[in-house]
Amino acid sequence: MNNWGVKDLSYTLLGYNCSITWVLKDLGEFSF
Repeated sequence: MNNWGVKDLSYTLLGYNCSITWVLKDLGEFSF
């Protein structure tokens, strides 16, 4: 059960990181 929780956590964190990088990319394109 712990393994599943860690997997879910890492996947969600990965998704958040991807979203943040995309948002920053868009913001960077707009500001620069």
